[in-house]
Amino acid sequence: MRSSRPKGLLYTFLCGLLWSTAGVLIKLLPWHALAIAGLRSGLCAIFLYAAMVVLQKRVRILVNRQTMLTAFFLGITMLLFCSANKMTTAANAIVLQSTSTVFILLYGITVLRQKPLRRDLVTTVCVFAGIVLFFVDELSPRGLFGNLVALGSAVTFAGVFLTSTEAASEHAAISGLILGQVVTAVVGIPFCFLTPMPVTPIRIGAILWLGFFQLGLAYTLFTYGSQLCSPLAMALVAMVEPVFSPIWVALFSREIPGPSALLGAALVLISLTVWSILNARQKTAVPQS
Repeated sequence: MRSSRPKGLLYTFLCGLLWSTAGVLIKLLPWHALAIAGLRSGLCAIFLYAAMVVLQKRVRILVNRQTMLTAFFLGITMLLFCSANKMTTAANAIVLQSTSTVFILLYGITVLRQKPLRRDLVTTVCVFAGIVLFFVDELSPRGLFGNLVALGSAVTFAGVFLTSTEAASEHAAISGLILGQVVTAVVGIPFCFLTPMPVTPIRIGAILWLGFFQLGLAYTLFTYGSQLCSPLAMALVAMVEPVFSPIWVALFSREIPGPSALLGAALVLISLTVWSILNARQKTAVPQS
């Protein structure tokens, strides 16, 4: 396991880097957000199905209550995330989506009646304070609505985590992911015919990258990484996504978040990182039965 852990961390790091390229490419494509989401997920579904056949030797996609719930939440998340990238900054979209962890925590407190720890409450307050800062710089109705859409994607992304953890096997897990991409494709691809779609070789390359690599290969790497290292290590290494996403957009699209949004991003990312580390230390301190 020790010799495999560095490889798992490398897979997760590469996954985070691939995920981080979404914002800049969605910004560069002058197409309707839902058309981009549909095409990207359609290509990703093809990649994931091929990976399932080759790696798991499975041909049939599992369709049951759990996989359909995962597909429902994942499909909405994909549509909301692409829409948010068109209406607000890429940094706002990805960092606000990363607050899904807090919504999972709130679900445990309100629905499952779990007693929160002090650090859980402090983290929740800090994250929501960071969220408020994102809205300070956005004075236009479009920017404000974009932030709300990004926040909505965090809520539905929390639903993806809550439903996918019920998967009985890797086959069920990847089936839910494939079905989620199919849901997005079914909703989004019709917009390719309802809105202008100017095509160039660069734009074709961008959508192929988004589908096959930014989503398809990234999910495959994530699956391998999860077999080789701890969830905390994966969570921390995957934080390269919200760190690198605004960097790519600043370099290639000249989009710079405002000072309040940058402060909010720092507050959110630091709070979630410290919370993850403290949780891991507590689990390590509890003796195994």
